[in-house]
Amino acid sequence: MVWILIILTPWNRTLGQGGNLLDGQFEWVKGYYGERVGNQISNMIKGTVSDSEGNLYILGQIQRRSQWEGEDLQPNGMQNAYSILIAKIAPDGEMLWKKVISSNNNTYARAYDIRKVGDTAFACLVDMSFPTEDHYTYYLDTLLTRRGTYPVNGFTLMDPTITALITFDFKGNVEEQHFFWMTYTDTVGNDIVKWHDNYSDPWYYNNYFFNPSFDIDPDGNIYISRELQDDYGSLFSVTDGQIKGVKFWADHRLVGSYQIDKPPYVWHQQLIKFAPHFDTVLAWRYIIQHSDSISYTTSASNVVTDVNQNVYFRCLHNTYLYEPLTMVIDSVRGLEFTVSEKSTGVSYLVQYDSNLNANWLITLGDSVINPSGVCSNNFFGDLAFDNDSNLLFISANTARSTYLDTMVSNFYSYPTYMGETLHLKNSAFFMAFRLNGANPPTLHSYGSFPSPFQSTTVPEGSKGNFVVRNNWVFMQCGFWGTALFPSQTIRYDSKYTFGHCLAIFDYKGNFIDGIDYDCQGFETDMGSIELVDSTLYLCGVTSSDATFGDIPFVRWGENVYVAKYVDTSLMTPHITIHIPDIDADAHLGVYPNPFQQRVTIQVDASELQTTNDIASAWLTDMMGHREKVQLIDMGGNQYTLNLTNRSQGIYLLTLVTSGGTKHTVRLVKQGQ
Repeated sequence: MVWILIILTPWNRTLGQGGNLLDGQFEWVKGYYGERVGNQISNMIKGTVSDSEGNLYILGQIQRRSQWEGEDLQPNGMQNAYSILIAKIAPDGEMLWKKVISSNNNTYARAYDIRKVGDTAFACLVDMSFPTEDHYTYYLDTLLTRRGTYPVNGFTLMDPTITALITFDFKGNVEEQHFFWMTYTDTVGNDIVKWHDNYSDPWYYNNYFFNPSFDIDPDGNIYISRELQDDYGSLFSVTDGQIKGVKFWADHRLVGSYQIDKPPYVWHQQLIKFAPHFDTVLAWRYIIQHSDSISYTTSASNVVTDVNQNVYFRCLHNTYLYEPLTMVIDSVRGLEFTVSEKSTGVSYLVQYDSNLNANWLITLGDSVINPSGVCSNNFFGDLAFDNDSNLLFISANTARSTYLDTMVSNFYSYPTYMGETLHLKNSAFFMAFRLNGANPPTLHSYGSFPSPFQSTTVPEGSKGNFVVRNNWVFMQCGFWGTALFPSQTIRYDSKYTFGHCLAIFDYKGNFIDGIDYDCQGFETDMGSIELVDSTLYLCGVTSSDATFGDIPFVRWGENVYVAKYVDTSLMTPHITIHIPDIDADAHLGVYPNPFQQRVTIQVDASELQTTNDIASAWLTDMMGHREKVQLIDMGGNQYTLNLTNRSQGIYLLTLVTSGGTKHTVRLVKQGQ
């Protein structure tokens, strides 16, 4: 029996601004821009939150001579490589207030993360350099020229760089601020104060909270993840040549300490739970308790709590090794994973309880051993929850190489979820998990961005690039060359041209459509999405001009955009009727999908034994009409299907083996 999938979103709806199937339009586009220094993207929005009145609060990085709509953002005389912008944007696009953290003398201030605190405030996680005789700091409208002018007591131990959590009300008033850092001790309790061999850079005197992320639970407890460097003992001037203890400091108070029995290798991650107001340390964990070889974990990580006070930690782990590597997350609960592929990036997500005991672990890996030494990227991006549906959503990306010529030549691999192959080739996608108490959680569905090159991306480690509500999944994606939307095809002249768009799915992974921003360039960076009632705020970075609907965005340098898109249909659920749900078949890969004329079907070799070959293929349209179709065997377990003369719409392709096994996959045909 073949089940019919019916999508009730009409295919003949009026195209909105930007050529999408929705009925909305862009109302305005604002932004800031400045002079780039070096090779790193330095103007960006790190995250956003919103209030019930539709105001947007942004946490961003700004660069030399940055301006918002012609207004200078940095104070006079501040020519820092990085500065921090905290600002409120009204629903009409006006910047209502801003706060800046900046320094002279080429010192750094970095923005990391932003979270809402209840319904009246938000908190930002940042770090900065302290004012000294050599430089000064502009901190939230206050010029600080020496230690004694800082909002807390002057520090005396290893304090050139400090991390801060600052809470604002929606009017821009500072409600609470805490400054914290870490120090090390040797085996006899002596504080470690400098490097071996008289290494003199004061930035390294202490181990501040490197690349941190945070969240706050309903009780006010603060969870912070940090990229640790706790195996640098041989580099420090210590009594016996190794680090043995760690101290946590907040506002010049010692709030917790512990002894390191067996430190993990460098560049792993740590999770710390602080009591409200940083009164004390309640719990701490090394994310990876032990690995059997030295490895490298990137800074693409974040920590998120849910309404049940579970804690989720997500990270990308790059091995660059040629031997299998096992990493232990929780030895007591038996949670560990092994990376068997060489030169690959493996993402993992761990759920902890409120005491930081690990509940379960899931991983996203690679399906093949890489013969070329080119590292693949398989990473989880942002997290989102739908508490009504009890679903956890994760944006994700998989790509073997960044070179499209090799991708078009079929040099690719499929990602694997917990060792099982997902037939998504070099693509941005999302995964939905049913939080039903299973260990690990049940994979509910996944949906992939449609592109003929299948080389798309979601922001690695971005905060807030992904929102879900009412059976709508909104995910900012970048694509190379061409994007295949049901309403239109976006095709750039070069497959090396990178574009921005908003990809829209339903909860079952059906691709609904997309909104193209007409950003063309090679170096671009996507930012956050905020959904307020019927309004989407879309943020990102582009090095070229862009067009949002019919609104041009023409700037110079690195351009950070904030675009407002309004559509009343976002207030009501997107309706999908399915009897029953049809998940993607693990044995079939179809590309391109959506398509215009022909599709290629890749079948697992294990499904094509001599006694289990394909006996027939059937195509079912949205009206329930079922017809036998002819597949052309191309060899190598690949088949093609010519549907040039079919009308555009959604079809179900069912393959029946000689043994009677059925495999069904959904196809989307576009107009030519």
